[in-house]
Amino acid sequence: MHQNPMISQQELAQLCGITRSGVAAHISKLIHKGYVQGKRIRARSARIHGYCGRH
Repeated sequence: MHQNPMISQQELAQLCGITRSGVAAHISKLIHKGYVQGKRIRARSARIHGYCGRH
């Protein structure tokens, strides 16, 4: 995510070998803890945006 902050959940799922919904659950936890920011680009295409790291 650091190298490609606009990567999609589907792309992350393919890279990690898990489902998109699994990625979404992990991202939700990371957003809640303040490690990443989430941004919905368009319907059903959530992408990670901004930074990795606690701010």
